[in-house]
Amino acid sequence: MMMARHIFAAVIGALTMTAVSAGSYTSPPADDQFAPGCTLPFSAIQDHHTIDATCPNEGREKAGSQNVAANEEQNRTKNNFCQTGTPAEVTQLTFKSLQTKTDALSAPFTYGDHDHVPADRAPIRASGFYTTSNGDEVHEGTLVRTVAFLLHGAYSDTTVGESVNCYTPGSATNDIHLALVKSKPTASTDECQSFTAEITPHFRPADWLILSTLHKTKTKTTQQVIANADLARPLRITGQMMLDGSHRPCRNGSGSPERISVWEIHPIYAIDVCQHTTLSTCRIGTDTDWQSLADWVQSQ
Repeated sequence: MMMARHIFAAVIGALTMTAVSAGSYTSPPADDQFAPGCTLPFSAIQDHHTIDATCPNEGREKAGSQNVAANEEQNRTKNNFCQTGTPAEVTQLTFKSLQTKTDALSAPFTYGDHDHVPADRAPIRASGFYTTSNGDEVHEGTLVRTVAFLLHGAYSDTTVGESVNCYTPGSATNDIHLALVKSKPTASTDECQSFTAEITPHFRPADWLILSTLHKTKTKTTQQVIANADLARPLRITGQMMLDGSHRPCRNGSGSPERISVWEIHPIYAIDVCQHTTLSTCRIGTDTDWQSLADWVQSQ
């Protein structure tokens, strides 16, 4: 734990150099191009960033792009922080089943790359699209919650960016991709069995940036990095379920990126760290088993 405390202090100190002090921001400036449309679910710790001022909810397409309207609608979905209610409990099986349901949809529903993002998202937003074994309806726009282990966490698309973030390169302006798995990962864990959650750059809390560092380095495996941070324990992720039609799931051992489903928790609304280290002692609905990631980081 002492090693973890030093690691957290060093990493958070470095990552917050360019951020507004956590929790200091209360409402978006009137001239911001990004408008949340509601009180952010992490408003107590939100930070204001340059991308909030310059990149609107629908992102920005490149000149000559195809399927502009479909991509803008998908981007607005990725930036929806306003779902409320009791989260539906989802698992890896939910993500896999949603993919099966999606693949069974008839034409003209398409997905798989930037030019084939679904033009009509009504089928995946329909009530009754999928029902979990707990009786919870899940479709695009459902507020969901899962408990899982982190396989790795890292910034994505930092070289050129993506349309949702106005093709702005760099770490501060792009998503943090979390690959999640249903059991504690080992060196042989198949990433094609993982499912995805994304932390967007908009108003991203400084204390969440620690998750961007939990990946392989030149001298350590991902498992060693996560263990050194004392985060080889279940995480509880809450957010909106959505389909990212720009990607494909794993087929024959490969995907873009590797994962079991193109359904994601995106954007993330809340991240909690279990007080214990096993799934059996980390009950999804028992808040006393959990500590918010921000409080966890500050306590290390």
